[in-house]
Amino acid sequence: MNCFDFSTVPYNTLTNHQRQVLEKATDIVFFDDNAAIIEAQDSIDTLYIIIKGMVKEIDASGEILALYHPSDSFDTRALFEQSYRHSFIAVEQSLLYAMPKTIIRTLIEENSEFSAYFFANIADKLKNQSDNRRENKLAGLFTAKVRDAYRSYDAFGNFYGAKSVSGDETLLKEVRTHLNGYLDSDVGMLMSFAWAVNQFDEDGRGFFAQILGQKKHKMDIKKMGIFPVVHGTRALALKAKISKTNTFERIARLSQMGLIEQQLSQDISEALAYLMNTRLKNGLLALKHNQELAPNHIDTENLSTLERDLLKNALQVVKRFKHHVSSQFNLHHA
Repeated sequence: MNCFDFSTVPYNTLTNHQRQVLEKATDIVFFDDNAAIIEAQDSIDTLYIIIKGMVKEIDASGEILALYHPSDSFDTRALFEQSYRHSFIAVEQSLLYAMPKTIIRTLIEENSEFSAYFFANIADKLKNQSDNRRENKLAGLFTAKVRDAYRSYDAFGNFYGAKSVSGDETLLKEVRTHLNGYLDSDVGMLMSFAWAVNQFDEDGRGFFAQILGQKKHKMDIKKMGIFPVVHGTRALALKAKISKTNTFERIARLSQMGLIEQQLSQDISEALAYLMNTRLKNGLLALKHNQELAPNHIDTENLSTLERDLLKNALQVVKRFKHHVSSQFNLHHA
């Protein structure tokens, strides 16, 4: 194997000897257009890294879950399972590094830094990429300045989460109490409000299916990630009569009440923080270069391999969260 890039995470943690072992055991393989690299339920024996080309990951329903570009690897999640969950298909002629699972597992056992990458859960990976909580707060302020309402119910949700800044605070409390009583007697209202969490689903095809064949690979990070989390959390908070207005505080309270499992609450909090930070950085970069301010539209081609991997992880968490919200409000049968 020639010219393997050991500067990328997590291979930059390997010792010189470990790098030599990996190089010796790795093959270069070629797949033609639309060739199946991995079929769902195949036994796991290889980890792939793309040298050239593009690969798509597909679930049982045919939805494209992710696209992999040069330097991306797949499927690290499967290294500790018996078989692959999804299929991986070459979108175009693709050249790949094929690394034996046995070698990767040996390196994981020998090198704690290398193993940390594979054992870290999604929340930990996303958290490590967030500069700090102060930047998260800045991202929140930036989000508020460019907020746009997607639905008439949004104003209702904003009112429910309002805080009194002057005057008689008891008046707002009385109105909120009256509103809670109204919601208790109108389950349909809550279901209609919660339904908006799914309003940007693209007919089951997903974002990655849409960008195939396009020259510009831009995604609306607010529609695909931030809005479903903020609105879904708001809907759950309404149902649980949680008075907190900060999304992160609402998620924590929902977890304390047992309305969101602890791991999902951690994952969705870190996913939201990562998405907000990505959006903030995109907006600040546009301002720096005097470009049109469109912070929601992220060009995935400009992201690093690690950033694309984390974005994919964040969107997977959002998908899990949307499913949870839909289950809580029986939206699957609505």
